[in-house]
Amino acid sequence: MGNAGGGGQFGLTLTRAEVEAVMRGEAWPPALDTEPWLRRKWTKLDAATGKMVRDGAVRVARVNRVASG
Repeated sequence: MGNAGGGGQFGLTLTRAEVEAVMRGEAWPPALDTEPWLRRKWTKLDAATGKMVRDGAVRVARVNRVASG
């Protein structure tokens, strides 16, 4: 994916399911980030400043941690 569209999303990591969802016409970004271990920082363009700002509309799913040992 990378920066192919020239849209400032350099280094964007997508899952296969996310790509397929967008190809089906589903909304992007998703309302819920189901892959929190990717540690993505969701941002959007602030039209007033022209800068990228954190997008609070995307919620991050909680992951149950399994104790190792």
